[in-house]
Amino acid sequence: MSERPRQPGHPADRLRTAIPRWWRGEVDGAAWRALGAALAPAEALYRLSVAARNALYERGLRRPRRVGAVVVSVGNLAVGGTGKTPFARWMADQLEARGARVAILHGGYAPDEPALHRAWRPGSLVIAMRDRVAAAQLAIRQGATALVLDDGFQHRRLHRDLDVVLVAAESWAVRERLLPRGPWREPRTALARADVVVVAVKPQDAAALLAEIAPKVPSDRLVISVCAGLTTGFFGARLAAGTPVVRVMTNTPAVVDQAMTVIAAGPHATDAHLALAEEMFKPLGRTIRLPESQMDAVTALSGSGPAYFYYLVEAMTDAGIL
Repeated sequence: MSERPRQPGHPADRLRTAIPRWWRGEVDGAAWRALGAALAPAEALYRLSVAARNALYERGLRRPRRVGAVVVSVGNLAVGGTGKTPFARWMADQLEARGARVAILHGGYAPDEPALHRAWRPGSLVIAMRDRVAAAQLAIRQGATALVLDDGFQHRRLHRDLDVVLVAAESWAVRERLLPRGPWREPRTALARADVVVVAVKPQDAAALLAEIAPKVPSDRLVISVCAGLTTGFFGARLAAGTPVVRVMTNTPAVVDQAMTVIAAGPHATDAHLALAEEMFKPLGRTIRLPESQMDAVTALSGSGPAYFYYLVEAMTDAGIL
């Protein structure tokens, strides 16, 4: 006899949905608080181990391994999607366009992400190993001259030439509870290690997020804003004095690598900062520098304007008008 299909709203389905929400700090209640209390000792032990490991590197008692290749890391501070894997792909494309033989290194804990890289870059070298140093050495033996670490911010054993951290409102707004009690891999203070911080949030969420990250981002780090409608002055007023900010606006053809990405410099951003931002976004298509005073027009013409038009066309199609 075949099993009867499970009815919508079954307790098991509700629990499967509720647990990730609790983990992200979105639900509360006596039962959830009890679960949090039960996991608190494990979180404290994990937090202590993270702090001890970072202290070893910061005090020079451990040193990252250099492997004789350019290394770029793309990562974040919390478990969950912030666009790390597509961004790692873009970085790999850019390095390859400059003549490098690129290998993408992944920790191997999420098999779908290495599979995506292999699908995006057929014939490319993708190595999934927990030991990134061993993976780097293997890649170099196979001819790689540049390495991109997908989700590599926490892997400190391997020296990197550029550390890029992506910050999204969806992950940053979550209460700072470390694994296994919550999704955070490191405290927010670890953001100070990043060379480049890419902020991609909804405009209405930006002020609160910047208030959180401002004390953690040193003023010599580059902050790249991909926030529609927010000026570099908006960022500068909320970050440490003198922080270089570059504003970037791309558009929907980025999904097929045909974007037009416009880049504008804030008061403290140099030509070197602009050049770095251009190198990071070139794989999406074309880039152009413009004065920030023209960014609103750019957004209307090539950014949100076409997106709203496509939305209107889709609605008309769904309604049977087209």
